[in-house]
Amino acid sequence: TDGMTSMDRAKTAARTVLRRADRSSRITLIRMSSKSEELATALPPDDPALKRRIDNLETGPYRADIPATLQRLFSDGARRHAIATVYLITDNQAASWQNNQPRALADTIPKGARLIVVETGSRRPLSNHAIVGDPPARQESVAGWPVVFSPRVANFDRQNHAELTARVLMDNNEVAREHFILRPGEERSIDIAWTPRDTGIHKGRFEIETDSFPVDNTYRFILPVTRQVNVLLVNGNPDSDLFADETLYIKTALTVDPALDSQSAAGILAADRAFLRSIQVKVLAESQLTQTLLTNASVTILANCGRINEMGAWMLHDYVAGGGGLIIFPGDLTPPDVLNKIIFPVPGPQHDRLMAVTLDPPEGSPQNPLGAQRISLLDFQHPILNVFGDSAAGFLGTTRFYKWFPIRLTESPRMPCWVWARFSSGTPALVESMFGRGIVICAAFPATTAWSNLPLKPEFVPLVLRMVNHVQRRGDLQVPSTAATDGQAEIGVPSDWNQVTGSVSDEQGRATPLVFKRTPTRWLAIFDSPRKYGFHTVDVQGFRDGKPRSAHDLFAVNIPADESDFTRC
Repeated sequence: TDGMTSMDRAKTAARTVLRRADRSSRITLIRMSSKSEELATALPPDDPALKRRIDNLETGPYRADIPATLQRLFSDGARRHAIATVYLITDNQAASWQNNQPRALADTIPKGARLIVVETGSRRPLSNHAIVGDPPARQESVAGWPVVFSPRVANFDRQNHAELTARVLMDNNEVAREHFILRPGEERSIDIAWTPRDTGIHKGRFEIETDSFPVDNTYRFILPVTRQVNVLLVNGNPDSDLFADETLYIKTALTVDPALDSQSAAGILAADRAFLRSIQVKVLAESQLTQTLLTNASVTILANCGRINEMGAWMLHDYVAGGGGLIIFPGDLTPPDVLNKIIFPVPGPQHDRLMAVTLDPPEGSPQNPLGAQRISLLDFQHPILNVFGDSAAGFLGTTRFYKWFPIRLTESPRMPCWVWARFSSGTPALVESMFGRGIVICAAFPATTAWSNLPLKPEFVPLVLRMVNHVQRRGDLQVPSTAATDGQAEIGVPSDWNQVTGSVSDEQGRATPLVFKRTPTRWLAIFDSPRKYGFHTVDVQGFRDGKPRSAHDLFAVNIPADESDFTRC
């Protein structure tokens, strides 16, 4: 503002401190960031090295953490008693205090020391406009089907309207734009549609007009585009009566019109419509299940299947180990021993299991509605259930289960299970596990109205869609779509890899090695606090079945959203 950046004003203030300091003083220079960086220690104020370090200061990709910096500064007992004065030179952006007001730091500053806050931010309200989110979900869009982008744009000017144009660029080519007006202080998602034509991984950007803080006028993301998601729906109870057929409700959920304007489609389905268009469903009987069909399937759903033999179980084990997703809805034609003794156990000396659970004989009766169970505990942090996290809406609150399979966990550290929904009795309703590179979900009930009213509820469609999306076959390398400069990016590869190494490279080609650690379900590396916003390339190498493997992918890094709000503390 006024022809000068806040950093330039900060440097001027720091030089003034040096000029006024007593010659016998000793100066320590600390650059605040997500982690403070000590650039000079105990130098006289006229030391040329100290002045040079001030002149060379640059802004970085991380937000300042003022409370943490001060706490670290005085954590050393010897230093705590030696420091007489701290000059805190800051634009005093509220986000830098991490919701911790300056007065709350009274106990941090030792008695006898002075804390002098030198504000170098603008003295007048700032008119900043920013794209503060949101990237498309890291799910594969489908070539030939529209994608609805929803960049979230904010007007941090509290006095004036903002007339802006949001542009979408894919691989540096503008593909769509939308003109709009934001009220003072308004933040809004702008829906912009575009139809991808080419498959592959595409680099995307949202852009608005540049202003005095141009860093937040661009928001980067990654968009994978594929052809379709093949779903095998194995029908354990085919019936000429449409309403008695076991797959009626599941197939309807996977083939519903994405433009449907119903309670389930409005709001809950908004995030799933693009994925819904990608699904190709094939319904078959248990006897028709073959290895060729499984090889070409991304997701397989067993609907009340009870006649799968050892050969069928072996095909399912091989399919899931190779990355296929499996969802099991048992019913009245599914004897528990078919799951417990045929489908779940994996032959071999390791005594592995497709899923470390045991199903007991069903309890309850549709003829006794007073004994019905409810869903009483949901893990709203799970990607399948986070869309239902609005407690005021009471999602799944009116669902009743009149009959169910009690599920007992028999997990071990080698075969963990996650329960992300429980009945009111506390027994699991939906359980998830990983086997090889694939994900398995087992329900305690069928997906029909024979045992519950769940298929008649608006939540059923998005629940089934999100289950399919969660378990679908994916590539070996798992990376996020975006990360923040002060955040982390989790990078994973399947647990059947060995000797895993890798690196992350920014747009300037600077590579950061990755350190992978084996977890019960995969190899995992944490890329911590990216040094630069922009697109980052992930390269991973390893071995599987004694053969070398490599994988490559991309993710984007943006600044944290609250860095765009220059409200002063």
